[in-house]
Amino acid sequence: MAERPTESPGPAAPEIRGHRIPKRRFTGWALYYLLLYVGLPIVVLGLLVDAVLYFVFTGLLGRCYALFCLFL
Repeated sequence: MAERPTESPGPAAPEIRGHRIPKRRFTGWALYYLLLYVGLPIVVLGLLVDAVLYFVFTGLLGRCYALFCLFL
């Protein structure tokens, strides 16, 4: 039976004072913060722009040009 290598191929994990530090990885918390601080502001900004366009186009032009028109 062949022996398994004790070390994984590739660069070794860095050691600080004898402790191996794991490599960076994308975690669930990273996804949470990405959605909270990047995704949510983009969605809110889009909804605000859509609301402004809705009121401008219905008030001034008498036509509807926004996502709200699909649901109202």
